[in-house]
Formats: sequence, C-alpha cells, structure tokens
Amino acid sequence: MAMQLCGGGPSLSLWHLRSLSPTSVFPLSGCQRRAAFHQDMILAVGDGAFVSHCLLGGEVKGQIPCTPPSLNTLQLNTKSSEHRVLTVGGGSSKIDVFTNLSYRAFSLSF
Repeated sequence: MAMQLCGGGPSLSLWHLRSLSPTSVFPLSGCQRRAAFHQDMILAVGDGAFVSHCLLGGEVKGQIPCTPPSLNTLQLNTKSSEHRVLTVGGGSSKIDVFTNLSYRAFSLSF
C-alpha cells in the first residue's frame, strides 16, 4: 500500500496514493514542518517544543519535550539498530539529541 505524509498546511495527514484520499488526519496544533515514518509510527516536528509520536491510525501516542521553542528539522539514524539516534533542531542555537525516542538525552549548543 503506497502512503504519503503531507505537512506544512493546516494539518499533518497520511494519504493513500492510489485513491488520492487522506486516511488519517493528525490532531496536532500548528504547522508540522517535518515528518518521517519510523517502524509502526510517524515522528513529526513543527510549531511547538516537542517531537510528536503518532500512530498510523491518526492518534498521537506522545509528545516528547525539546529545547527549541519550535522545530524545523528531524533526522533519524536508521543505518544502525544498536546506535539509533534522533536529532531535532529549529528556533534556537541548540540541537537536541535523542538516544532513546522516549526522552531527550542532551543538547548541542552552537
């Protein structure tokens, strides 16, 4: 099943490409600027100081606090299952580093 994430507008949504229809609209406030599939969920960042963990069915499983007041980017190292690292950055001089997706391990300052 071909799926596509669409953000940057009024709502982050998951679309079914064959029918060109949304399958899930996520109840997140503000604009979501970046999202990525990870295992059985979606990681999303945007307006707000948190990384959202969303289930494919449209539920928000959790929101993990971050240092920047808003976020523009996220990057997940998927090449190593042993050293999986998520980094997020945005509206500050800090980049948050997650060695476990459930909490922020530390922040890098520039």
